[in-house]
Amino acid sequence: MVQLVARDDEQGRGLASLRAVGRVVVVGPGGIGKTSLARELAASLSDERLVVEADRVARTRAIESLVVDLVGGPRPGDDAADVLASRTGRRKLVLVLDGADGIVDQVLALATAVPAGPDGPWVVVTSRVQPGPTNWPILRLGPLPADGSDSPAAALFRERFAAAGGDLELLAAAPEQHQRMVGETAGVPLAIEVAAARAAVLGFHDLDPAAAVAGTRDVVADSLARSLDALPDDAVALFDALGTTSGRFPVTLAAALVDHPRSRVEGMLATLARHSLVQVTPDGFAMLPPIHRQAWRRLDVQRGRVVARHRDWCLDRARVPGTEAEARSLVALDLDLWLAVERALGTEDVAAACAMVEALDDAYRMTGQHRRRVELITATLDRLPGEARFRRDRAGLLRWLALAHDDTDGPSAAVGWLDRATAALGEIAEDDPLSMAIRRNRASFRAVAGDPAGAVDVLLEVADRSASTGDLDAELHARRFAANALLELGRLDEAGTQAGLVVNRAGPTRPALRQLGLDSRAMIALELGDRAGCEAIGRRLATTPTDGSRRLDGEYLMLVADPAVHADRPAWSTPGPDRRDDVTATGILAELGRATRLLVTGDPTRALAVATDVAVTAEGWEVVWAMLDALLLAGDAADLSGDAVQAAACHRHALVVAAQRGYVLRVADALDGLARARAGPDPRRAAATAAVLRRNCGAVARPRPWLPRPDPAIVRGGTAPAPAWIVAGQLSADGVAHFASPQATPHGPLDMLSPAERRVVALVVDGCTNREIGERLHIGRRTVETHLLHAFQKLDVSNRTQLAIVIATAGPD
Repeated sequence: MVQLVARDDEQGRGLASLRAVGRVVVVGPGGIGKTSLARELAASLSDERLVVEADRVARTRAIESLVVDLVGGPRPGDDAADVLASRTGRRKLVLVLDGADGIVDQVLALATAVPAGPDGPWVVVTSRVQPGPTNWPILRLGPLPADGSDSPAAALFRERFAAAGGDLELLAAAPEQHQRMVGETAGVPLAIEVAAARAAVLGFHDLDPAAAVAGTRDVVADSLARSLDALPDDAVALFDALGTTSGRFPVTLAAALVDHPRSRVEGMLATLARHSLVQVTPDGFAMLPPIHRQAWRRLDVQRGRVVARHRDWCLDRARVPGTEAEARSLVALDLDLWLAVERALGTEDVAAACAMVEALDDAYRMTGQHRRRVELITATLDRLPGEARFRRDRAGLLRWLALAHDDTDGPSAAVGWLDRATAALGEIAEDDPLSMAIRRNRASFRAVAGDPAGAVDVLLEVADRSASTGDLDAELHARRFAANALLELGRLDEAGTQAGLVVNRAGPTRPALRQLGLDSRAMIALELGDRAGCEAIGRRLATTPTDGSRRLDGEYLMLVADPAVHADRPAWSTPGPDRRDDVTATGILAELGRATRLLVTGDPTRALAVATDVAVTAEGWEVVWAMLDALLLAGDAADLSGDAVQAAACHRHALVVAAQRGYVLRVADALDGLARARAGPDPRRAAATAAVLRRNCGAVARPRPWLPRPDPAIVRGGTAPAPAWIVAGQLSADGVAHFASPQATPHGPLDMLSPAERRVVALVVDGCTNREIGERLHIGRRTVETHLLHAFQKLDVSNRTQLAIVIATAGPD
């Protein structure tokens, strides 16, 4: 018999109960070591031991008859209790009634007939089921902890590994695999025994669960059957249904699988947990891998029914916008579970699996659960068969993963995943729909990340190819992205043509695409000075949206078209506690709207904080259009707050970035900002240059009602820009260098900073991190980043090293 490990405390308490009252009930889930402990207790008390395996006989004949036969047989007319009392009285006997799970109360009633006392026999009963009211001492066992290489579970694993013929030197040479196997068992001795046997047979190299040895599988199956025999039918049905999961699940999924009310399912899960068939986790419940694999194997008979119901339930939730958040949060969590069942069945029905992924991914996108989307698609990729015939499916999943990463990590991260999708697709015709979709997405992300010029030609080519193949949806998506890129480049007529094609050809049959085209058309109208047209489209999108993001787009269009009228709409109220952490395009748009509202309502100080926050977020996320809009709003807010240095720094930064990326109309806005702040070497010529840039595009300035009327001297005294400053409709490098050069200041660098900024800069010079600065000054991380950005802009530096050099060379302050 294998040595009892890490049960010294339980063994001591068990012996104390036996010596005091002569009896004890050992209670605990399956595979926890109850039988080993009972036998150890018996060996410690007497050489005369009688072990009755109650679990194996309770189904064939009455337990009392077996026990009476074992202790000497009945006399005619005597009942079992009397015989047991007479035959066992005053004997130094240890009677172990092992596995009395389904009949524990019956066994205790019978065993109570055994005389208790210093001269009578000792009785040990083991059960997975808690007995009813009783005066017997109860010894409860829990799992062995598996929290390190020296834990009791790890020690037991090593012992059983050696007993199974494994090489302990090999075990010591692979500590990571050792810890992984021990951790997988969660400290249950039965699971450790299974893992040890598998490791011995497989040479400790192959950890694939599919390679489990048949003999060890039977050990778990037998233990599982014994546990399920003690459960009510509804708990067994739930356990079987959970075989369709990955082993982790929330209560809502469990309730959906068996179609019972949540309160009833919670009770059923509590029953399963008492038998160690499921465990409570921070986000729901989970099954140990060996137990889950057995649950999955039990579905052979009913798998088709369970899986079909499971799949239909998920798809129903995925197709219905507006389903309650709790139910829909479960949809993507469930995807990999269904795929695992499908693949294990050997169906390799990848097309159906990918269709489900697409539906679930769309549901998550509509609810803003973008991290769930990434987890969902990644899990699917991990389970996708590796054969070449599935390369298109792999490429399609990588494309969806890119779209999800765009909403979590930004467009540059999405481009990297699209490159992987292209590689997975291999050599395929350029007019293949999937290949063109990947190219279209890649070009659109490049445009958002600040390369509209490099994206336009690709998008228009993809649109024409899609039109030639009759793929209208793909064509209109490409034209919409092309319209936005052309808008940023100031090519408003071409942008209007592409947006018009999207709106007209989408028609009423494609409302989502039509609304995207209307969104682009509204922004073009705004740049052309048609504020009423922009507002009308915005109102239409806000009142008849295809999803929540279109509603916010409509609200924002109304706001930028007439800020003074629409600044009090509910969309721009104070954000909730999680709004500031939402770095998706929708979250950024909401914060831009809030900064605009604060400017209109006369709160430039708070507007400056919000706009700068958005600029930092958008720059890190590489959404250039949002970063420029935020910098321009921050410059206006600083100007209204009387901080001319900060206003000039924001507008100079916007000017440099917009000119580098070809955003010609934003260059004009930045020049106007420098002119209003009287910043740079030539404010009057800055205003004149902005006017020329807009005139070349046929554009007008966006409305900014929060600003005072421009200085008449600047308007009247503007002079034409130098010929070398505008080339092909864009501000040249010479022009940028002229207008972006900071004015000389007679003050030291610290004089340009606010008191709060000085405190942050001083700690930066001392070598503190942002986290340390926040802790010392008792401010948040975002606030530290905002103060640093202001300091960088005012001192015309781009990193912490340059900042330290500027402060050091300025001498003592």
